[in-house]
Formats: sequence, C-alpha cells, structure tokens
Amino acid sequence: MKSENIAKELRQQIVEGRLKPGERIPGRSDLVSDYRASLGTIQRAINTLIDDGFLVSKGTFGTQVSTMPPHLFTYGLAIPQPSTETWDSFWLTMSDVAGKYDEEGNIRFNIYRGLVSEGRNSDYQKLVYDIESHCISGLVILGAGDIKEGKFIRKTAVPTVLFDEELKIPELSSVCCDYYSFLDKSIEYLSSKGRKNIALLVDIKFPEGRINHFHKLIAERRLSSKPQWIQALGICRSSIPWVKGLVNLMLQQIDGERPDGLIIANDNHLFSAVEGIVMSDLSIGQDIDVVAHANFPLIHPSPTGVERIGFDCRTLLSSCIENITEIRNGKKPGFVRKVHAVYEKDLSPR
Repeated sequence: MKSENIAKELRQQIVEGRLKPGERIPGRSDLVSDYRASLGTIQRAINTLIDDGFLVSKGTFGTQVSTMPPHLFTYGLAIPQPSTETWDSFWLTMSDVAGKYDEEGNIRFNIYRGLVSEGRNSDYQKLVYDIESHCISGLVILGAGDIKEGKFIRKTAVPTVLFDEELKIPELSSVCCDYYSFLDKSIEYLSSKGRKNIALLVDIKFPEGRINHFHKLIAERRLSSKPQWIQALGICRSSIPWVKGLVNLMLQQIDGERPDGLIIANDNHLFSAVEGIVMSDLSIGQDIDVVAHANFPLIHPSPTGVERIGFDCRTLLSSCIENITEIRNGKKPGFVRKVHAVYEKDLSPR
C-alpha cells in the first residue's frame, strides 16, 4: 500500500537523523504534494508512525518527531516460553523489572513471549514487525538455549544481547552473572559465621568450572566439604518436590560429621530446601547457616535466617543497554559483560 511506503520513508528519515527528535514534520498539504498522494493516504501513514511512537500530534502546532523515538529509547526483552506458568524466577524477575525500569518513561521495554513457537503467536509476529520497523533499539533474549535455532539469533537485525557466560556467536554480545563472585561471597559469609563443613546445592546445568572454584575456596580457607554434600537437581516444576528429600539426606550426620553451612545456588530450590532443613530437625542460624542465590529485587520474602546473595536484575538490564549502546556506536560485537554478585544489604536504592 502507498501509505505503508510513505510511512517507511518518513520512518527512515527519522532513523537516519534527517528528521530529528522534536522537529516538526512537513504539513499535510506539503506531504500530499511531495508524495503525490491523497490526504487520506498521508493521514494513514502518519497514524502508523504515531502508533509506532515515532510521531506525536501537537494539535495546532502540527505533528512532530517524538523526543524519545523508539529506535533510540525502546528495547525488546524476549522470553522463549509464552506462559508465566513455565517461567523460572529469573525470567519472572527480569520481566517485572523491565516493566518498571524507568518510571519516567524515558526508557521502555517491550516484552515478547513465546519465541520457541516461531511464527505461531502474536508476540513473535510483533517482534518481527518491531525489528523491521526500527521500533526497538536492541533486543535482549532470555533463555537463548531454548531458541538457538531461531531467526533472531541466526540473523540479527538489531544489536542483540544473550545471557550466556560462554558467547559462541560473534555477531551477538552477552551479559552474564558472575557466579564465581557469588561463591566467593557465600564462602566469605559462612566462614565469618564460623562454619567449617560446607554443603552446596546447584542446578544440573551448573558448570564444572564453578564446582572447581568452590573446592578451591574450601581449600584456601581450610574448610571441609565432601562429595555427598555437593548435589544437583533440575529446576523444572517436576524436579522441585525432590529438593526437600535431597537436602534432608545431604544434612544427615555420617561418621560424626554433617554440614553446618549450606549454599543454595539457584533460588528456585530455596523454599523446598528450607523444608528439607526443617525435616532434618536443624535450626537455621543455630545448627546451620544458609546462603541462597537471589534475583534482586526479591519477588518473595526470604525464609527467616537465610542470607541472600545474588544479582540485581536492574543492573543486568542496565548492562544490556550498555552493550546495545556500544554496538550502535560502532563497537564490534562478540564481547561478554559480567555482573558481580551483591549482598542484599548492599543493594543500591532505586
């Protein structure tokens, strides 16, 4: 349609800076003459650009380019699964933080759900449109391992950020949580409490390098851990009920020894793990001290006595924006930005 071509041309002028933020666009009669189109066709093109956030109507002052056009101020957050019922706590927290990222509305996030079902849902089609129409400055993909064959990873049209510690796609960039710093702070905390026998509960995808780092910290501080005190379980809904029994077994006294410190490295395990501690007739803060991973800000309050150490999702999103901005300004992609763990008490107010 002619109106779509006109909208595309005006949009391109805005993206390329020929029409600048806050600048008044030519009047309707001038556009009718320039494009040899009817007034109705021109109005449909303008309405499209208003809907997309590129233009704002100022009444008698005419129509102006938005002072915050989407190609500069709007970002996409893509999540593989369509239903929050299947989301883990990280996805839930990130989507919640994205929706509240900038209360003044200067920076916005569009959230797209269900990227695993390529082309079969409205969010997928909306993301395709937003990329092709320059409606987002860049894209952040959560759970990229679930959509590694997807078009948004195979062929990027905007600066794209993954959450991946080992970035293997040079066309993208990455932001990752520095779990080595999480283990550093966890051991530091338990050691400060005088704990000597340390257990570790992780998810099944916890890399071997992190386990080796845990052993290194144990040795450096002259603490103790045993193979049976280091266990892993999945974080899917069918796995979580098994956490309680596993933690109960981990905390049993064998040959006169049992753990007096526990690190829970994935917050999806936390509440079931605490049930396992209760099942073991141990009291948190007396018989055992517990450190649990957290995605800040917390969606659910922590169980009493549990020390939360983790990653501020607001900082993670800010780091994603930094990646996107640097790439748009000419930096070559293929780099990884790490975010360090923080104690809950050290979180900066927002």
